[in-house]
Parts: sequence; C-alpha cells; structure tokens
Amino acid sequence: MLFGIINSMIEEEETKLLIGALLKVACGRCIWFENCSQSPYLENNADKWLNCAYDGEAKEAPLLKLERICPHLDPSEGVCCSEKQLDVMEKNFNISASILGRCPTCLHNFKKNFCAMTCHPQQSYFLQGQVMTSNHFETQEEVSVISNVTYYVADEFVQRVYDSCKNVVTPSVSGTALKLMCGKWGDKLCSPYRWFRYLGSLSNGFTPFQIDYVFSGETRHHPIPEGIQFYNTVVESCDVGVNGSEPCSCADCESACEPPHFEETQVGFYIVPGVDVMLPDGDDSIYDGTPVTPNGSEESTTSQQTNGSSNHEGQILSYVSLSIAIGLCTGIFWLNVTTDPIELWASPSSRSRVERDFFDKTFRPFYRITQVIVKAKNLSSFKYDDFLGETKSFGPIFHKEEFLFPLLELQKNIENIKTKENGITLKDICHAPLEPISDVCNIQNIWSYWQDNQNELEKIEFNSDTNHNDTYLDHFIVCSRNPTTSQAENTDETILYVEGPNPEEIKKLEKALEWEKAYVEFMLEWTKNPENTKYMDIAFTSERSIEDELAKETYGDISTIAVSYIIMFIYITFSLGEKYNVEKIYGRKDPRGATETHVEHVGRIVGEVAPSMLLTSVTESTCFFLGAISDMPAVRAFALYAGMALLIDFLMQVTCFISLISLDMARQNDNYYDIICCVRGSKKNVRQNGGEGVVYKLFKHFYAPFVMKEWVRAAVVIIFFGWFCTSLAVTPRIEVGLDQKLSMPDDSFVLKYFTFIEKYLSVGPPVYFVVDSSNVDLSLPGIQNKFCGGAGCSDESLNSLINLWSKQPEKTYIAAPAQSWIDDYLAWTIDDSCCKYRAVDMSVCQSNGEMLMILMTMIMRKKKRRKATFYYYEDEDDNQNSVQTKKGRSKRATDSCIKCPNSDDAIDLKRPGPKAFRRYMKWFLEDNPGERCPKAGHAAYSQSVRLKAHPQKDNESFFQYNVIASNFMTFHTILKTPKDYYEALRWARRLSSEIENSINGNLTDKSQGVHDSDQFNGNDVFLEHFSKCCQSRKFSHGSCMEETKILRAKSTIINMGSSVLSGITLTKFGGIIVLAFANSQIFSIFLLSNVSGNCTYWGCAWPHISTCSLELYWTSHQSTQDGNDATKKTKKTGLSQSKADIFK
Repeated sequence: MLFGIINSMIEEEETKLLIGALLKVACGRCIWFENCSQSPYLENNADKWLNCAYDGEAKEAPLLKLERICPHLDPSEGVCCSEKQLDVMEKNFNISASILGRCPTCLHNFKKNFCAMTCHPQQSYFLQGQVMTSNHFETQEEVSVISNVTYYVADEFVQRVYDSCKNVVTPSVSGTALKLMCGKWGDKLCSPYRWFRYLGSLSNGFTPFQIDYVFSGETRHHPIPEGIQFYNTVVESCDVGVNGSEPCSCADCESACEPPHFEETQVGFYIVPGVDVMLPDGDDSIYDGTPVTPNGSEESTTSQQTNGSSNHEGQILSYVSLSIAIGLCTGIFWLNVTTDPIELWASPSSRSRVERDFFDKTFRPFYRITQVIVKAKNLSSFKYDDFLGETKSFGPIFHKEEFLFPLLELQKNIENIKTKENGITLKDICHAPLEPISDVCNIQNIWSYWQDNQNELEKIEFNSDTNHNDTYLDHFIVCSRNPTTSQAENTDETILYVEGPNPEEIKKLEKALEWEKAYVEFMLEWTKNPENTKYMDIAFTSERSIEDELAKETYGDISTIAVSYIIMFIYITFSLGEKYNVEKIYGRKDPRGATETHVEHVGRIVGEVAPSMLLTSVTESTCFFLGAISDMPAVRAFALYAGMALLIDFLMQVTCFISLISLDMARQNDNYYDIICCVRGSKKNVRQNGGEGVVYKLFKHFYAPFVMKEWVRAAVVIIFFGWFCTSLAVTPRIEVGLDQKLSMPDDSFVLKYFTFIEKYLSVGPPVYFVVDSSNVDLSLPGIQNKFCGGAGCSDESLNSLINLWSKQPEKTYIAAPAQSWIDDYLAWTIDDSCCKYRAVDMSVCQSNGEMLMILMTMIMRKKKRRKATFYYYEDEDDNQNSVQTKKGRSKRATDSCIKCPNSDDAIDLKRPGPKAFRRYMKWFLEDNPGERCPKAGHAAYSQSVRLKAHPQKDNESFFQYNVIASNFMTFHTILKTPKDYYEALRWARRLSSEIENSINGNLTDKSQGVHDSDQFNGNDVFLEHFSKCCQSRKFSHGSCMEETKILRAKSTIINMGSSVLSGITLTKFGGIIVLAFANSQIFSIFLLSNVSGNCTYWGCAWPHISTCSLELYWTSHQSTQDGNDATKKTKKTGLSQSKADIFK
C-alpha cells in the first residue's frame, strides 16, 4: 500500500530513488566501522582491537582485499569494515589457517562466521552491540566503541560449519583441530554450540571482546528482540571444493571416505589324512601269545658292550668318563647369562627385530622410561562448586596438603638424585625436547598444570565473568578436559613420567644406567618410610628394572633349586639303594641266574632294554633338535642344549653308568658300606633278596586287579575320551602368550608396577610407521600425495589410511591419527608467519620471536663447536651455516627476516615447489612452535626425519636436503593382556601392508614394547617323558610271556606301572614340591603346576589309557587272524561284539 501511494504522488524516476532508499533502510545497517582502541581484556593485545561504534550505512569495500579474505561477500553491497579491520582479520585468520587450512572447505566455512560478523552490510539484523567509551589509539580522544556483541546465528549454519571441520586433523598432536579449538571440552566433548561459544569467549586468548552467541534452537530461553533475524548462509560440505581448491581429503573429512572393510579371519577344523602303519601278516608271533624279544644281533651287541663296560676295562672307562664329565662341567665358568628380554625372545632375523634395529640406527633408540604411578589411599573424594556453577566431585588426589604437595616433593627429590659414583643427575641423562633453547627435562605429571610451582597452585583469582574465586581446581577443570575426558577430576591416581634418551654410546648408556640404579634405590628407601606412603600407594619402574629383576630372579632361587635337586638325589639314593638295583634302574625285574656273574647279569639286562633306550633317546633328541628350527634365541639355545644333553646322557648310561653300577654291585656282594666304602659290614647286615617292593606289591595285589575289571576298563575309556573332547573344544579359547607379571618374582617392585599398569593406564604404547624414502623423491607433489593427509592428497595415502583405521580402535587397536611431519611442513612453508630466514647467514628465523632467535643463534655457535646437531642429517659440512656477509658476524642476529619464497618450479601455489621443499626442510626442523606458528617442527619432528644434504648449493645459494627416512607416530589403544599386544602388532602390520600396497613404497611398522616372539607351552617340555613311557610300555607289553591279552596288560601295569610311579614320577614330584617356595612365579606356577599335573597324569591316569589302548590294538589285529569262524561271528554280532571283546 505504501508503494501504491508513492506511485500516485511522484514521477517514475523519483519513485525509483525513494524505493531504493527505503530498501536500503529495510536491509539493515552497520553497528561499527574502523578500529578505535586496543582491547583492555587481553594482556597481549597487539592486533586485538575494539571497533568504533557506527550506526549507518555500509561503505565501499576494498575489492581486492575483500575478495581475498571474504570471497563470499558481495562487494557491490558495501561492507561495515575498513581496510584496517580486514588486515587485522586476515592476521587472525592466518592463525586459524595454520590449524584448519589443510581442509580448505572447512576454513572457508569458518571464515564466513567472522566475515559476516565483521563486514556484513546487514549487521544490525543479527548483531547487537554494547557501547562503551574509550580513548582513540591515535588521537586519544574519547570515542564510543563496541565492548561486546550478541550474535544471533541459525542452528543450521552452526551445525554445518561444525560438521565440515570436526574431523580436520592436527598432525602434531595426533588429534583433531577441535582438540585445540574447543577449549575445556576438547574434541571428545565438543559440540557445535560449545565450539562457537568458545570461539567467542575472552578465555581463548584471541578474541578481543566477548561474543555471546544466541542460537535459533535456544529461543525458548532467550527472547528475540524485534527485527532481529538469525544469520544463515550457504555452507559447503567438506567433500566439495570451494574457490578452485581441492575438496578436503579423507583424513579430514569423513564424508569423503569409504569406510574400511576388514575381512574376518575364519577359524575351523580340518581333517588331515594320515598313514597308519601295520605289522605284516606274515609275523604271527605277536598275536598268538609268543613274546616279542629284541633282535638277536642287537641284544648280542649291547650285551657284549655292556660286559666290556662292567669288567676291569669298564672300570678304567668309568674314570675316563667321569673325567670327561667333570671337564664338561667346567664350562659353567664361562657361562654368560642373558637377561635382556629382547635378546632372549626376539631373533636378530625376525621382522620386529630388524625393524627395531632400523629405527634405532636411522633415528635414535627409543626413550628410556622412568615412571611412578601414585594412587591415593586413606583419602576421600570431596565436592566443589566450580566457576561454571556446577558441583563437581574431585578425587582424593586433589587434597593439597595430604597428596599434591608431597607429590611435588617426591618429584623434586627425583630431580635432585645424584649418583655416588660419578655424580650423575637427571639433567645429564633426560630428554629435553626443546634443546638447545631449553634444557628442561620432559617430566609429565599433574603438577605440569601449575608449572611445577606450589605458588601457582595456591593462587586464587576473582573471575569477573562468573563472579567466582577461581582456585587450582577450576584451573584443572579448564585444562584437563582437553583432550580426553570431562571426568579427569574424579581420578584417584596420577602418573609421574620421565623421558630419557637411550644412547648407543657405552659411556652415555652407563650414565643412564647409573642414574636409574640410584633412582630405584631411592624409591625403595622412600617407599619404606610409612610417613611417605601414609596417603600414597606407589608403584615405580625404570628402563633397566625388568632386566635387573630377571637377573635377580636368575640367582635368587639357586638355593631353592639346590634343595629340589638334593631331595631328588636323596630319593634316588634310597630308592635305588637295594640289591638288584640294575633291575630297578633299567626297568627289568629279572633276578640273576645261579651261574651268572654280576657282569653277565648286567650285560644281559642292559642288552634287553638298550634298544628301547636307544630308540627313546634318539626320539627325544630329535624332538628337541627340531625345536632348534625356531630362530628365537632362548628356544633355540634350550633345544640344542637339551638335545645334545640327551645324547650324552644315553652314551653315559651305556658306558660310564654301567661301569659304576657294576662296581656298586661288587661292593654290595662284598658287603661294603655305601659312603664308607672301605669298611665292610658284618654278615648279619647282609640284605637278603627281599624281592618285591612296596609299590610293586600295591600294583600287583590291588591296583592292577581293580583296573582290569571290565566296568573299570570301560569307564576309563569313556571318561578320558570325554576329557579329550572337552580339551579339544576349549583349545580355540586358549590365549597364546606369557603374562608379563609371571616373569617377575613375588617380591619384585616391578610386579606391582605391572598390576598398576593394567588398572590405571589410559593410553597404549606408541606405534611408528617408518618410511625408507632413500630411493623416493618426496619433493615431488605426486609422491607427497601418497603420504600427506590434507587437501589434494590421495584418499589412500599413508595418513588417510591411518586416520580411517583410527575410526575403529576397538578392532584395529589404532587410537588416533598419526603425527604427520609432511602435512605440517607443507603448511609451514607457505605460512607468512612461519617460514622466514636471514639472508646474511641463511639461517631460520624463529617464528616465536626475535629474542628467541638471538638466543638460539648464540647457542648454535656453542653447540656447533661441540659438533652437536638439532636434528638428524647426513653429509653436511660445518661451513654450510657460516656467515656470508661482509659486515661480519655481528650482523647475523640483527639482520631482518625474509619470507621464504616459493621456487620457480612450483605447480601449486599452495604448496612449495620441489626446490623449495628441499631448501627449507632443515629450517622447519629447527623452528620451535608457538602461538604464531604452531606447525613449526622442532619439538615434534626433529628426531622423526632423517635428512641428507646435497654437496653443493643451488643457483640461488640455498642448501638443499633430501628426506631419506621418516616416521609417522600414533598410539595404540590400551594394551593389557598378551593377546592385546600381539593382536595390536598383527593389526599394525596389516595396516603397514595395506599402506605399502597403496603407495608402493618401502614401509615398516614398529610398535614400542611389542616384539615378535614364538610362544610355547610348558606341557611341551614334558612330552619327551611321555614318549619315553610309551616306548617302554609298548616294549614291555610286546615282550610279556602271558597267554591272553588281559594277562599281558595286567603284567605290563604291574611291572612298568610300578616302575614309572616309583621312578620318574615320585623322583620329580619330590623335587618340584620345593619349588612352591620359590620367589619366581614361573617356578611356582608353571613347573609346580604343570610338572606335578603331568607327573600325576602320566603316573596315575596314563596306565589306564595306555593299557586299554594296547588291548584295543592287539584285539584289532587278533581279529584278523582268528579264522573264518571268528570273522563270521564278528559280522553277525557287529560293532557291539567288537566293543565287548575289547573289555574282556
């Protein structure tokens, strides 16, 4: 109606002018224009301005700058910002670009928020400003400025901007950008609302005035003033390119990725065909009750050899053999005990060992770790009203007087440890990541939140924003929620973590070992004081502790082992100290004939059993020698020693031992005492042939008759077959590996540390993906795209794949994206705030400040005289950094800094060209990160990149470097059990293979703390006893003189069963009982449990099974020889008849 009245009153051209004026008013006005005064809210307020209040129309825009900084704004509509405001905003955007710039679409959307607030011509629609007076920074006149604003934003806009940026990675912190840009919430708890509110908060240190966001979804709680609209505009998805840029990569944009598909490993059982060897039908003696005897030639040969060993020549042989045995025993003086777990279990040729050696030689050995885990005790949690007005529950470690102050005192005491031998201190051996600028040791502890300063913790500051007196608890809430969890204040434990280099030089390593020894001694003494541990439960370790405890374990149970062997020797002495001991030793109950001499008796007995002994010894030795196929040092050494020992044992049994037995039998016959062998006893002391022993009588009169009952035999087969099936069913659930806690003695402080690790550790070990690029030119953009993770990089690049796998940590054990030096370097080279150098001496300008650069230059001179370096590189002349100016050395620290120019071979202006890539690499590794340039690489990457210098400068007098090796680090998830460790290694290698296939490069993975080692079960060690029993049992059954199979089985149980029980079973059982008192858990658990279980099984249960098995074996062959009548009968009665026949 208004437009109709106007059209009726004036002419057409006047109407157009009036309509335009009305529309301009309707489109909104500016609320500010130009900078007036510096912000009073920030201590470092350079380039932090309050804008002049301005209620008027938008003004003409500086086209070029507006197009560069806010390209989405239409300059024809005018802007509400001056050229100076655009300059300030561009500087602030540079800081954001250093974090978000790897995803151009995210950065573009991020800028829209602040471009609209600063320059939009319709500000008054969605902004309300609070005006205050201040002095103009130039004229000092009193002016009106906007002190804070209320910004009305649509939920759709906020959500879409957040979605486009939430997955952008910050490589140097192995996390997302929101880890740094969402304040106390971190990336885990960040949300669109929380992110925008943090960006507008004065607490972030960058915002010059408070920006209070009001979102369209909160209109219920915030009444909207009349005429206000919620700002909204088009927001591009991160998988869409903007302004000619590439879309965000898969590493930074989840919508640009295809989720990884992991093929599940199928586990199943397969039938493996085998060959059953049968005896030929022609030899019927075994089936008709005729005993099987040893081959005549074998018996004759062994009998003759035994006779020789038993006569006078044998006596000489016994002395010779004893001399040889004693000579072999002297080798113990040259015994070198290996306690290094890596040397014990990781073969030098194994993949993990090769990769570790490559990592150590190429970069540096992994840090030596010193760790103290402190758990609060006898303290309770408490409530606290924080600065947000919320009531928080704080764990017991936040009691200042009882816990935090004593913890700081403990840390200071550790820092002040000085060794007695050479006065080594922590500063002499610790890792200082910012050397040479700072020699502060890398000590990670809760006190780092207060700079290890008690005064900082006790500060109380009034927070005017919340009208709250902020204490150390509020400070902790703000800091600790970034990046992991909002519940850190509820904890009841904390960790003190000290890093130290792991030098290859012996002298430096000796220093570290010396300090660690002093540290362990100090902690042991400190924890003994009840006053120190009144409120603390402490576990600790050092890099050398595990090796020390293994060595302690090696020598600590010598007395226990000695007692074990003494008990076995005593039992053997009394058990074998009877007449006819040769019969007991060799398992033959066959008294000497009336006309036989003792020499002939020994020869006949040994001649009968020696073939079985030979077969058993060869079988056992072969089994052990097969173990030598393993390349694991500990297993290989054990297998070779054990196999050779068995062969020597057999040779001694049929030579030296027979001679000694023969001499002992002669002593018995002449009635001389055992110990005082030169004293003869009286005739009344001569023991008569008592015949059967107690064990033999028990087997003969009680055990064998019971076992041979028909129902017992049936029950034995059923029970043990069920046992076998049950064991087979649970086999897939058996976890391979040795619990690391079992390797420590019961009284070891490391055992407590392992327990605390399982309970309280919240992050897994680091894993490094190592790239050998000695034959690859990383300066080429096409090669870079196979490794980087930013815009333009391949979706199957190294960083993209690691990032993808970190999305499923419960399966892949990869907890976070990798730290990527190449992404940070590409961003560093093109950032005006980062890459700068001094032309006078071709040295890097520290992006963190001029004074820091001067300090570093001075330190570099001193370090260079000591030939120290900040990073790893090869073939660089010391003269390369010499001053190249006629004005002298004094010019070096004062020359102005020049921005690093891109090279003329650059294809993409957003990346350095190949020449520039090679020129600035060294400088990147020398630049310390800071506010201006968080991507500087000295702290994070100086020891992760290996450089090789070109012999000559290029045509512009720059030195160039090639990257010959580098690593990309991330972390595993929490690893507690052995299965976690080897599964994490398996998935890391799977990822490594996938990356290598993708980039077709040379790639290895290395997990710190995860090494290859073949696993074995304690039961395998005792299978050799089983093979020995099987050989003897089978021989005894076959050579039995009884007529029926039942009687043969009964005779076998009586003779061999009693021999096995009274022999190896009771001998070992008596010895291993003592091991229950050993400090070593391996002795007390594996040997005591497994050996006693095996002895019980083979001594008690096995006779049932083997006897029934032998009956089944003989019955099956007997049925083939019974003739036609028996065959017809079997066909008629079927399987049930065959079963019944077995148990008769």
